[in-house]
Amino acid sequence: MMADLTGHDGTYCTAGDKRAKKSLRIEFGRRKLAAKEARTLSAGNIVSLDAAPTDEVDVYQDGLLIARGEASVFKGKMCIRITQVIREKAKAN
Repeated sequence: MMADLTGHDGTYCTAGDKRAKKSLRIEFGRRKLAAKEARTLSAGNIVSLDAAPTDEVDVYQDGLLIARGEASVFKGKMCIRITQVIREKAKAN
């Protein structure tokens, strides 16, 4: 089942009548770039990441890892199908 957890403006909303806007960060992978490389980035460049296309993505809220999931498409838009909910206590990088 795919739940639509976004408000009209794309922000995360809680279930029920009360709505609290929270920003989510989805991390598909990482890559360290030297400052020189970062300065020379331009439209059309491809930046490879350390993750395979089939790897799960990490979902962060307020810097905390809260879930993992699979990137997918729902109603023509990118989405994340949550596969694991995480209760992390410390802030992630």
